[in-house]
Amino acid sequence: MPPMPTTKLASIKQGLPNCQKIAILHQATEDSKKVTLYPAFPKELAIVFSGYIAKAFNAVPLSQIPLAEMKPQRETQVLIEGGNAESHGEVLEWILSCGRAGKTVPFRWFNSPAFHAYGLVYLSCAKLQVNVLQAQVQARMRDIAAKQVHTLDVERVFSSLAGPHMFKDMVSHSIGQAMWDGRLQAMGAYKALFKKEEYAEFKEGVDAVYDKLLKQWHKTPEGKTAKKEQEEKDRKAEEKREKAKERRQANFQRAAARRHNVDPSSIKPSGSDTYTLTTDARQVRKAQDGRPGFVQLDLGTLGVSSRDFRRADCPALAPKEQKSSPTVEKPAATHSAGGATAQVASKEDTPGDKGKANVDAIDTGSPAKLIEGLDDMKIG
Repeated sequence: MPPMPTTKLASIKQGLPNCQKIAILHQATEDSKKVTLYPAFPKELAIVFSGYIAKAFNAVPLSQIPLAEMKPQRETQVLIEGGNAESHGEVLEWILSCGRAGKTVPFRWFNSPAFHAYGLVYLSCAKLQVNVLQAQVQARMRDIAAKQVHTLDVERVFSSLAGPHMFKDMVSHSIGQAMWDGRLQAMGAYKALFKKEEYAEFKEGVDAVYDKLLKQWHKTPEGKTAKKEQEEKDRKAEEKREKAKERRQANFQRAAARRHNVDPSSIKPSGSDTYTLTTDARQVRKAQDGRPGFVQLDLGTLGVSSRDFRRADCPALAPKEQKSSPTVEKPAATHSAGGATAQVASKEDTPGDKGKANVDAIDTGSPAKLIEGLDDMKIG
């Protein structure tokens, strides 16, 4: 709607001191108490700007019919149902300012963050049908959104409005566009909102805006080129990660091989700190006529010391106590010998008491008996 004609406002200005006054009341809900916003508001001025008030008096705004043709009404008050009382007051105060100035004046400026505050005034303008001011306020909201809506305004908008709303769309587009342009300030504050469940709708809205901009950009020649370059960059990064993983695995194998004095090919990593060791065992007796077969296995290769197999119930073989001989745990290693695989927890030999263990044979009738057969080894 174009600005109110200056001639009409000028004539109203001259008659303000003696014009008919009305009381403007507000009731937030049906059950709430009525509150007086203005006890004596110029009736003609209210009807000129507000279609809501003009309808309440069965009158038509002066923008459509000359003042002389309007029929006087006996009603002395009007009730505004719903909306925010404070923002209704802002609108009515602006109408009074226009009447005193005899022309349409700019609405007062709010301090930042102001998007939500202007939004409340916009809703009041829509309620009171004050189209001139509504256009002004909407322009200011768009200016704010074109830059960046403050996080406090984001919280107020998404916590006070239920369901889809044009204000939510404006906020989401504002932040999504700023992120896309790389000019979003205080990124951490917005990311903190993204993590909160009550602002999930805000995050979804921003993601939708960003994804839409990304798809549009990918259709441009520049976007297509950049997409190919990014894919090539990702491929090279993946190759680099794989090579680094292979190097770590090779280093792990060599370290384990040195520990067991075997070839690195005998080590197969099975986890972050575990591995399978495959070693050869010399067969000393074949299984024949129901007799089990035996193989001779070097326990040193498995990282097992003679002290690990000394029997506690044999005083002669019981290990001597060491006061300051700490035992260093090694990672558990899975070993396989002669086709059998088992888990052996290895330890470092402690200084002193260097016992000697001669392993003659291990029953290989069943691969699962590889470790169980260690109890039957002959220790000399």
